[in-house]
Amino acid sequence: MVSNPVISIVVPVYNSETYLKSTLDSLLFQSFKAPYEIILAIDPSKDRSLAIAESYALTHPEIVVLNQTTRLGQAASRLHAISLAKGEYITFCDADDLLASNGLEIAVSTMRKSKCDCVNFSFYVLKGNGHMFPYPFNVLREKEVSTSKAISLYLDDRAVRGFLWSKVFKREVFDSPRINLLKYSDMFEDVALSFSLLCHCQSVYLSNSRYYFYRKGNASSATSSSRHDREKCHFLVLLLMRLYLEKYQMKDLLKIYHHKLYRGHISLLFDRHIDKKNGSSKEERKTLRQDYKLLKNKKSPLIEGTRYEIDVKRAL
Repeated sequence: MVSNPVISIVVPVYNSETYLKSTLDSLLFQSFKAPYEIILAIDPSKDRSLAIAESYALTHPEIVVLNQTTRLGQAASRLHAISLAKGEYITFCDADDLLASNGLEIAVSTMRKSKCDCVNFSFYVLKGNGHMFPYPFNVLREKEVSTSKAISLYLDDRAVRGFLWSKVFKREVFDSPRINLLKYSDMFEDVALSFSLLCHCQSVYLSNSRYYFYRKGNASSATSSSRHDREKCHFLVLLLMRLYLEKYQMKDLLKIYHHKLYRGHISLLFDRHIDKKNGSSKEERKTLRQDYKLLKNKKSPLIEGTRYEIDVKRAL
């Protein structure tokens, strides 16, 4: 364990032995000279993930191992790690992804230079065949933007995406109210959390620097699995975004939300296509189409008595 880390890297781990060593190596062999910590939040796994983590921790004081006795899932695991993080800044890494050797140096220097509450970075996509390419909707021109502009770009799902690992936050941003999806089976939980965090950033810096390698197509990840409830999960997150803005009376951001809602509908149609391929029922798809009115209606939707009531209460 290191004293006074400048930045904390939160890594949720579950059945990750295939890539965990390469991920840890990339996080440890950094050009960054100041102290930093790597918090591994480990859900009970069926493979050697815990053994690998503990073996690395024996010789690397930067690593903190949180051996969780019950399955929490990525969302709750991240929040557990965040509650213990000591860094001035907090960022994230998935257990199958990689950082460039100068990644932390870029992350911290950009945060200090910008003096913003959050920096949103560009990134690379790493395919299963080893081919690597820059994400096609990366930031083209570096600039500082307002909260409103950041949320607008976020809802467009372009330069500012829902991934937590493409962002670095000041530690105090996590003291703000958050959308918390805490079931281990939740999908799009990072989208909900990052949205609520961005809403409380006074300013966001958009950087075209790339140091993160996102491994696309890992079959064990939640978004790459053969589940057939993507549309419902994504719909819930879009609904929570609206309710969150209403709850905290963010009227300007709510206007942007309604203006950009068409983009959310496009994403839901894509999810429906995947769900249909994976075996979703015609009845479920019809029910979701009827649920869309909860998003479209300009009046605050009544959630009581709907199938989303329990999920909304636990998240907000």
